[in-house]
Amino acid sequence: MSKSASHIDWDDEPEDDNDTLTTSSNDNLSRKQRLEVRRKLEDRMEMKRLREEIGDLEELWLD
Repeated sequence: MSKSASHIDWDDEPEDDNDTLTTSSNDNLSRKQRLEVRRKLEDRMEMKRLREEIGDLEELWLD
């Protein structure tokens, strides 16, 4: 995992959520959706970082 991804600690433990008062399926689905959105955002950020790094390496290699 990269530096940027290692600095992000997602809370995947439902027991630690103070705002979760019920255990209905809607709450669980909503939580899963939120985690999926976070993971997708993290993936996009990582792809952007990797593309920038590849671009920098290509510039160094071509010079």
